[in-house]
Amino acid sequence: MPPDRAGHGQRPTHRLTLVGVVEVDETLIGGKAKGEGRGYRGNKTWVAGAIQRHGNVRLECIPDVKRATLHAFIARAVRDEAEALYTDDLVAYLGIEGADTRHETVNHSGEEWVIGDVHTNSIENIWSLFERSITGAFHKVSRKRLDRCLEELEWRFSNRENHYIVRDTLVGYRDQARAPER
Repeated sequence: MPPDRAGHGQRPTHRLTLVGVVEVDETLIGGKAKGEGRGYRGNKTWVAGAIQRHGNVRLECIPDVKRATLHAFIARAVRDEAEALYTDDLVAYLGIEGADTRHETVNHSGEEWVIGDVHTNSIENIWSLFERSITGAFHKVSRKRLDRCLEELEWRFSNRENHYIVRDTLVGYRDQARAPER
């Protein structure tokens, strides 16, 4: 099997929308160019993520972190009846609360990480897992293949308590083999 198709059995067949308490965050993925400093963003890709507390995760490449882009991601990833959205204090998140959804933030720039039950530690954990998976499993990820790596991490994390994961993965490969080429 070609290396770029290795995770096809580990793909979400349908992407779940999240409910309950949901944490949302964004990060830059990618290395730095030789001779460039920490602030260089030329070869990095923005990734948005949302995680339901004690539940599933959604990850997606996004072109930028503007308000319209992040609000569109949240609309795709989170159901309208979500109980709460917890984010950092990025200005682009303002106005995402809905009729039934409250929005609360933590001020990372003010070194504020947890306020009672409000934190983004779960989604920060996902970023840590992804960075380690690049180092340990993927080694190097191009922008072209980043979506596939994100889908695989999303699948692995959302199925972390599945005791029948090997069987489910093999069924995914079988279904992939039976599907006609497009």
